[in-house]
Amino acid sequence: MSSQPESLLRRSQLTQWHIAHDAVFESHADRSVVAAYANETVDGPGLCDLSLLPRTGLKGRGAPDFLASLVSDLPQEPNNARVTKDGTIVARLSNEEFLILGSLSFDSQVVADIEAAINSAGEKAAYPLPRADSHCLFALVGAAAADAMAKLCAVDLRARKFPPGAIAQTSIARVSGVVISHEFGSRSGFFILCDTASTEYLWRSIIDAIDEYGGGAIGLQSISTTD
Repeated sequence: MSSQPESLLRRSQLTQWHIAHDAVFESHADRSVVAAYANETVDGPGLCDLSLLPRTGLKGRGAPDFLASLVSDLPQEPNNARVTKDGTIVARLSNEEFLILGSLSFDSQVVADIEAAINSAGEKAAYPLPRADSHCLFALVGAAAADAMAKLCAVDLRARKFPPGAIAQTSIARVSGVVISHEFGSRSGFFILCDTASTEYLWRSIIDAIDEYGGGAIGLQSISTTD
């Protein structure tokens, strides 16, 4: 549903940038999300602001067992991610820390179920990490995405070295961040997270990097229809 950002409770820190670049917004519950940009034509890598995508985190010595009771087939090794049947991404950042990203449909029940289970638990050996508030989230999609990221990140993100599901916790444009390799339909790409304080800086840095490859900002519709 088309909407104006000011009419909804939750808006991205990049809302003014999006408005200045002729974004068309849509609502997902109380969240204002960029659906597309007017006259959106991107030949190279596309960068999408997913900062309002539902997500959460969990950490502690009991986190693996606690999460295993809610989600099947957890990643067994750190720095690996798996996708559930409904499109939720479960990323293991360490032996005792997990990051959970909701599906691009914005209607994944997994994140809500995990948060509800954490809140209703009594004494526990795991505690929640509010990743929706602590970190911004972008998706970078396209064949030249890894080449563009090479300008900002020392990790080799090319597919032969960094296949789908691989995670790098590294510096991106001198900002500490997390990169998760992911297949968006038929196109390869990455989820990128960093501290919310660096949201606008990192967004502009990536936009500058992909411009050389004919890239630019894209809306949710572009990464939801990549098959």
